[in-house]
Amino acid sequence: MLLVALLPLAACGSLDIEARPLVSTYPISLFDRRETSVFTPIFDHSTEPLRTEWAIHPVFRRVRDEKKLEVQVLSPIFDYVGRPRRSNWKIFPLVFYENVERPQGNDWDLAAFPILYMGGGDAGEGYFGLFPIGGYLRNFASYDSVTFVLWPLYYSVTKRVTEERTNYNITPLFGWTSGGVLEDSYHIYPFYGQSVWKGKYDKRTYLFPFFHYDRYNLDTDHPATVVGFWPLFMHDYADNHEFWTWLWPFFRFNWEEPDRIGGLRNTEGERHVLYDFLWPIVHYESDRKKELFRIFPFYSGYHSDQIDREIYLIPLFWSESERVRDGVKDSFMFVPFFHHSVTSYSDERGDDSYFKLWPLYHYRGFSDGRVDLGIISPLPVMIEWWLNTLDENWGVFWSLYRFRRDERGAESYSALLGLIHGYRDGFERRFALGPLYTYYENTEQGVEHRILLGLLRFGSSPNGFTFGLGPFDIIG
Repeated sequence: MLLVALLPLAACGSLDIEARPLVSTYPISLFDRRETSVFTPIFDHSTEPLRTEWAIHPVFRRVRDEKKLEVQVLSPIFDYVGRPRRSNWKIFPLVFYENVERPQGNDWDLAAFPILYMGGGDAGEGYFGLFPIGGYLRNFASYDSVTFVLWPLYYSVTKRVTEERTNYNITPLFGWTSGGVLEDSYHIYPFYGQSVWKGKYDKRTYLFPFFHYDRYNLDTDHPATVVGFWPLFMHDYADNHEFWTWLWPFFRFNWEEPDRIGGLRNTEGERHVLYDFLWPIVHYESDRKKELFRIFPFYSGYHSDQIDREIYLIPLFWSESERVRDGVKDSFMFVPFFHHSVTSYSDERGDDSYFKLWPLYHYRGFSDGRVDLGIISPLPVMIEWWLNTLDENWGVFWSLYRFRRDERGAESYSALLGLIHGYRDGFERRFALGPLYTYYENTEQGVEHRILLGLLRFGSSPNGFTFGLGPFDIIG
C-alpha cells in the first residue's frame, strides 16, 4: 500500500526527495529524465523520452525503448523480447516460443519440455507435434518435414535434394526410402543396410555397426573406398587421400591432397593432415586455413587467418589474438579468476576493453564512451545475452559498488545496496547518503547541501550564499 501511495508523488515533475531506503525521486534536467527508487533496492523506475524502465528486483523488470520491449520475471526463468514483426519468449528451461511476421503469413514455433510440443505456421501452413507420442513438423533438424508416431517406433523424414524423397523408419531397426535418388536404400539392422545414390555413392553395412564397405565420390576424378571393422580399424582411400583409424577414436592418421583450395587449383600439392595418437592426448591438424596442435592437458595451440590461440595447463591459461571487423581483439584468461581483453580498431575510434577479477571486480569500457564497473561481480564470464538480464535483475543485491557511464557521458554510481548513490553529467551533479545528506550542483542554479531530508539547507546561487530550514528560505 505504501508503494502505491508513493508512486503518484514520485511522478510529479519537480519533486526532488532523497530518503533512501524508503523513497528517492529526482529529475535529470539535461535528458528530461526522472529516477525513482522505493524500498531501495527493491523498486526502481526511470523514464525519459523514448525509453521507460521499471523493476521490482529480483522478481520483475520491464524496459521499453524505440526498438523493442523487454520483460523478465525471476530472470532467467521468464524472458520476453518484442520487436517490430518479431517476438520471442521462454520459460527456462521448459518453454520456448518465437513468432515472426512475414508477408505470406506468421511463422511461429513453440517447444515445451520434458514432453515436447511443437506447433507453428510456416508461411501460413500449420504443424504440431507432441513428443514422443506423434506429430508433423516442418523445417525441423535440417529436414523439410518430419512425421512420427510413438518415436522411435515409427518416423519418416522428407528432404528435397534435386527431387523429393521420404525416409520411413519402423523402430530404429527397419527403414527404407521412397522416391528421389535414394530409391534403392533400406536397412534391416543389425543384419544389413545400404544407402545407394546411383553414380554418386554406394554404402553398405553388415552386422551393423561392425562391418562397412562404401564406395563414394563415384562422380569425381577420385572415386574412394571405405573398408572397416568398427571399432578395430577403418581404411578410407583414393588416389588423392588415405585415412586410417585404429581402435576408434584413439588412433587416426589422415592425409588428403584436394584438387582445389579456396576455389583455386592446388598446383603446389598442398595437403591436409590430421593425426590422433591416444586421442585426445596428442592431436595435430593442418590445412590451408588452420593449424592445431595439442598435448593434453599441457598445451594446445590453434592458428588461422582469423585467430591465434594458445592454452597452457588446459583449460586454465588462455592467450588469444582474434581478427575482428575493423580491428584486433587480444585476450588473456586464467579461468575462471582473471580475464583481460582489448579490442583495438584500425580507424580513429577508441578501444573496447574488459577486465575481470572474479568474483571481486569487473570493468568494461567501450569505444563509444560507455563504461560499466562493478565491485563484487560473481558472474564468471563477460556479461552477454541472458547473463546481462541476470545481472540487471540480481546485481543490485551483490554489488558493493557499481559505476556506469552511457554514450552521452552521463555517469551514475551506487554503493551499499543503493543507500549511497550519485549522478553527474555536463549540467548537474548530485550525491546522496540516504536521508542524512544530499549534495546537488547545477551549472545555472548553483550548489545546495541538504541535511536530514532538507531540514537544514545551505549553499550558493548566482545571487550569493543561501540558507534554509525545511521549506523556508532564510537567506537567498
